[in-house]
Amino acid sequence: IEMNTRLQVEHPVTEEITNLDLVEWQFRIARGERLPLVQNKVQMSGHAIEARVYAEVPEKEFLPATGEILHLKFPDECDNIRLEIGVKKGDYIGVNYDSMIAKVIVKNKDRQSALVSLQKALSSFCVFGVDTNVSFLQSIISKQQLTNSNDDGTQSRTSFIEDNLLELVQLPPSAINAALMVAAFYDYETQTKFGHGSQGCADDLYSPWVVEKSWRLNLPKSETFDFFFHEEKFKVLISINPDGTYGVAIGDQQFHISRFSNDERLVLWCGDTIFCDAEVFQHFDSISVFLSGRMFRFEKLLIQSEALMLMSGGICSPLPGVVTKLFVESGKQVKTGESLMVIEAMKMEHEIKAPIDGRVSGIYFGVGDKVDEGVELILVEDDR
Repeated sequence: IEMNTRLQVEHPVTEEITNLDLVEWQFRIARGERLPLVQNKVQMSGHAIEARVYAEVPEKEFLPATGEILHLKFPDECDNIRLEIGVKKGDYIGVNYDSMIAKVIVKNKDRQSALVSLQKALSSFCVFGVDTNVSFLQSIISKQQLTNSNDDGTQSRTSFIEDNLLELVQLPPSAINAALMVAAFYDYETQTKFGHGSQGCADDLYSPWVVEKSWRLNLPKSETFDFFFHEEKFKVLISINPDGTYGVAIGDQQFHISRFSNDERLVLWCGDTIFCDAEVFQHFDSISVFLSGRMFRFEKLLIQSEALMLMSGGICSPLPGVVTKLFVESGKQVKTGESLMVIEAMKMEHEIKAPIDGRVSGIYFGVGDKVDEGVELILVEDDR
């Protein structure tokens, strides 16, 4: 017989609807006291829901995320929101422990009201510096199949996430485009402020490249910004019109921005209507945008780094971890999809597979070595 004497992660839900302190009960029992209440005396009221905020990347099969927490903002405290947080600004999320950052628990009169409260709470939960599953949680809550469920749960299924996974992890294209515009205007203003646009010449404040920002011969003034987001490249073109307004092109999508401001928040206007209102945080070549309760972290693509990426045939680590298995040796011929290595992180194994047919010409880590996210693991050269 196995007896589990620990509290479950979800115990705050029980505490909220019963108004009992289960931790206090544990101490009382450990001291030899009897249970304060018997089961039929426990009174329940309202509806409570808990959401766990993890440092992970749902878009990459929920790979654990690591990094330093550069900025942290919580929902405003109120009677129906309970926060249990295990980190603070400056903490580093590593691979040696569970990656849960916080628990957000809400209580309201019924299921529908509790879901609305949870959506509001999560929309104010902002973490800069490390990827989280907050957007994924919001997608779950906003799904009609979940919000329309009865209080007895008859319309909800335990396979809900599995049945809707692709839709839940994908961010709406309109939201990505809005965040891209915010990141581009933030970068544009930064270049303008410090006098180093795409043309450079920051050392000469009187250079025409600084004075005439974004100048083009016989063309409208414009600036191009390249970003990398979830393994996809995006190009944002900002054109400066003669009347001081802006045209924005992202792929085949066209937008008109009448003006923008960047005080504590970056705001884009379309006429007299606010188009975007976001918080922005930059760390080295990474620009994070917190918009409408969702976090977008864009990596700025530099021409030099892109060229290096194109020249390299290397396979990079998708996450930090430890190499536990190595299936190849230098000089071996491999086929596309063949397993080369296994990396373990958070008690999960991740196979590293050959992206092309070719020959292994470099192995940079062995079994037992720790690796960081993004480091080159193995080099496979195309023999064709």
